[in-house]
Amino acid sequence: MEKHAPSLKTFLHRAFPTDDLAKIPYSPGMSQIPTEVTGTPLTSETPSKFGRFSGEPHVALLVEEGEDYKVYLLKDFSYTDPFGNTVHVPTGTLSDGASIPPWAWVLFGAPLSGNFRRAAIIHDFECQNPTVDWGMIHRRFYYAMRCDNVGRFRATCMYLAVRYFGPPYGA
Repeated sequence: MEKHAPSLKTFLHRAFPTDDLAKIPYSPGMSQIPTEVTGTPLTSETPSKFGRFSGEPHVALLVEEGEDYKVYLLKDFSYTDPFGNTVHVPTGTLSDGASIPPWAWVLFGAPLSGNFRRAAIIHDFECQNPTVDWGMIHRRFYYAMRCDNVGRFRATCMYLAVRYFGPPYGA
C-alpha cells in the first residue's frame, strides 16, 4: 500500500489546532480560514546561547486563490539574537513559513509546522524588511531555530537551503 504525505492543510491544522474565529482585514482575492492560531508555547522567554524569543506568534491562516497558505500576524513578537540584536515583528506581517518543497516535508515538516515556525516568521519579516545583510538574516534564522530546540543537523540543513537557494538581501 502506497503512503501519501498529508496535505498542507492537514499539517497546518495539526500544528495550529483551534476553533476561534479570527477577525482580520484581508485583500480581495484572499479568503479567510476561520481559525485563530496561537500554537503551543515552544520555549520560555529565558535566554539561551542562541538568543531568546519574546512572545508567541498569534496568527490567522489565510489562503490566496491559487496559492499556498500564508499567516497574518495578529500580535507583535520579537527575537533577540545571541549578539543582542532584536528583531521586532509587528502585527500585520505576512509569512508563508519555511519554504520547504512538498517532497521534503517528510524530512523537515510542512512550512508552518514544527519548532521552526517562529524562526520562519522572523526570517520572512527580515527578508521583506532588511536592515542587515542577507547573510546575517539567514544566520539569525539558524540561531532562532536552535533557540526553539531545532536540532543542529536539521537547523544546519535548513540554514544551508536558505543560504544557497533563498532570497538575497532585499528580495
